[in-house]
Amino acid sequence: MAVPRKIVIEDTDSSIQYVGPWQQVGLEPEDDGNFGSPYNGTIHATTSDARLSFSFNGSSITAYVTNNGEISKRQAAIYDWVCAVDGSDISAQPLFQWIESNWPLCSASDLEDGPHTFSLSVTTTGKAFYMDSIEYIPSPTVPLDSAIIKIDHTDPALTLSGEWTNLNGVAYSTQSKGAEITLDFIGISVTWVGWIPSQLSHSPSSANYTIDDEDPKTFLLNGLPGNSDTDLFNQTFFSLSNLSPGPHVLKVTHMGTDDQTPLTLEYLFVQNSTVPPDQSTDSSSSPSPSPYLNATATAIIGSRHIPLGALIGGIAGGIVLILLVTALIIWRRKRRSALPMMMPYSYDFSTTSHEQSLISHSPRRDMVETENRLSIYSNIAESDSMHSTMGFHHVGSNIPPLPSVRISQIQLGRGNNPVLLE
Repeated sequence: MAVPRKIVIEDTDSSIQYVGPWQQVGLEPEDDGNFGSPYNGTIHATTSDARLSFSFNGSSITAYVTNNGEISKRQAAIYDWVCAVDGSDISAQPLFQWIESNWPLCSASDLEDGPHTFSLSVTTTGKAFYMDSIEYIPSPTVPLDSAIIKIDHTDPALTLSGEWTNLNGVAYSTQSKGAEITLDFIGISVTWVGWIPSQLSHSPSSANYTIDDEDPKTFLLNGLPGNSDTDLFNQTFFSLSNLSPGPHVLKVTHMGTDDQTPLTLEYLFVQNSTVPPDQSTDSSSSPSPSPYLNATATAIIGSRHIPLGALIGGIAGGIVLILLVTALIIWRRKRRSALPMMMPYSYDFSTTSHEQSLISHSPRRDMVETENRLSIYSNIAESDSMHSTMGFHHVGSNIPPLPSVRISQIQLGRGNNPVLLE
């Protein structure tokens, strides 16, 4: 099952209400640990007691922090914290002695879909507490104008070709040259985030991406040092910004081989946009997606308005067509009533029943959040490939010919052509 799409709220977003001596700071890349850099490279820090809150409409929420590596277990912590939703405490993960960004501090799932308020209260003895970002699953009616959407590697909008492996439910991986992933989306930026596993080849490799009809651009897959046994998660492979608002097609192709570093995908970030009202479209264009987020949607969603004049014209044309068809039917009935009455012919026929059975099997992958990398990290070598199959079984039947029909008299006249009903 695909992981639902989430809205990402970075620490600088004005929708987060900070209370107390919070300050925006940055970390050097070497201070991030092996879980990648903070989202967008910024975090908020406090060295005194402080609080923050965030209101949202949705059914799940997770707060991410950067662990500063100065404690070994929570009960001996140099600071303490309480996470809550609507005033009720929710579960929290302990921090530990290693430096790590993108650490899920606390989360609440299976909330009743609707309005909620998340809060985080921090008590510290003078050491910095670092707040990174918030992710939540929004209600279907939440507008997505300019929202940052996290698209998991299991999202149905992604089209895969070639040989791909689902590594422990965390990422797709390929070492097959020419393997591709394609994404249709509406937005102004897109970022590809992958995983560099230590159990596969470390030799440098490459891949390329194309956006719309532009020429392919190559990016490097540097791999790990030859003696490294530490996986790197949440690694940004490339990021495209300042795209024109509207629909785009991203295609990423692996150019390496099976003895080189694989191309992987954990998830993508897409900054959503709406199609400008003056953007021209032709009548053959596909219907515009909904302007709201759907957890199982197949594309990032935009909006487009139907001109009022075209709507009125379409309705009027439909009414005229109905009137013409009605008049034709009445005319044909009157004309037919003037012809001599034809007696129905007597004949019997029978057919065997035609039974058709369509049985399909489509194994559904259990929904796996990317946070599962936390529980599998210690034995990450036990890879689990995804195999989805769909089988079809068709049971046909032989229909015997119709029995002969004896007609005593045939009268030719004006009649209707036979119509094949499908």
